[in-house]
Amino acid sequence: MLNKGKLLVFDNEVMESEFYQQIGDAHYGQKKIKEAFYNFDKSLEINEKNPILLNNFSYYLAVQNMTLEKAETLILKALQFFSDANAIQATLNGSLADTPFGQFFAPGLADGTDIDIVFRPQHIRIDFDRKGQGPLPTASQGVAARGIVKRARFVGNESLIEFEMDFGSTIKVTVPNVFLPNIGHPLWLTVPRDKCHIFPKQ
Repeated sequence: MLNKGKLLVFDNEVMESEFYQQIGDAHYGQKKIKEAFYNFDKSLEINEKNPILLNNFSYYLAVQNMTLEKAETLILKALQFFSDANAIQATLNGSLADTPFGQFFAPGLADGTDIDIVFRPQHIRIDFDRKGQGPLPTASQGVAARGIVKRARFVGNESLIEFEMDFGSTIKVTVPNVFLPNIGHPLWLTVPRDKCHIFPKQ
């Protein structure tokens, strides 16, 4: 069906690229690795500005232990699309990485692999402090981590807040419209698991 749909696409490189990506995903799910990688390559030939495919293809190459130099190149290209992103580092134990935001699942990478967990400022959720407590953990949001407002300013049509986290890192968050909490105010941050990108650390 996807192959037939691909033939109907004219003068739309983004859509054609997406068809090849979806065909590759279908083949990979069926463990047809050669066919999957052929279609991923075709997709990137047509549209190389696809950070999700760049990330996933590099991950699949690393999992299959194939052309690791190419995997590294794809990762570096993907990271260019996340120049404003936050990143936390962790080490895999089994397929899980323990972080202040809870555990992250990264199947297929070797035990002991150092990883970067990357997420954009607009995807972080903010919750209020409840006498030193944050919201309860959830499967979709993980564990809340406490941060202290370091800086808050309104830029264009959104607010940019910088937090000094209890675990020592600075995390940037953007919020639509005006939200300017006081400097030094504690708030709790969560990271939606479906908005994260995991890269083997270079």
